[in-house]
Amino acid sequence: MNQEMCVVPEDVLMQGYVLATGADIGYRVGYKRYYFVLTDCLYYFETKESFEAKATPVGRLPLEIFSIAKNESRGRFQLAIHAYPLSVEFNLDSSESMKAWLEGFDKLVTRSVLPQFVCDNSF
Repeated sequence: MNQEMCVVPEDVLMQGYVLATGADIGYRVGYKRYYFVLTDCLYYFETKESFEAKATPVGRLPLEIFSIAKNESRGRFQLAIHAYPLSVEFNLDSSESMKAWLEGFDKLVTRSVLPQFVCDNSF
């Protein structure tokens, strides 16, 4: 395990385990479970304990400019977070979990000067 320290801003908007995939995670691998932390960036860690120990995250998605697409069809609860040139796809376990993450991203947009984009409900 990497023992480097990571400084994540104190103002966490949302956090929790999520099945995710993306370019840095590995589309070929499929979905993998990570502990995500939403601040001004979307950080992901191997475990909650590694986040609490301030370990270096496995990856991060800077959110200066981003868009989100959601898919709630056929019992799926998916979000695609696009922040050029990177993106991450979430596979969530419930509509409540999806709503909580969307509210976290909404808080980020409303508290900052980030450009706002309309969700097109597809990806």
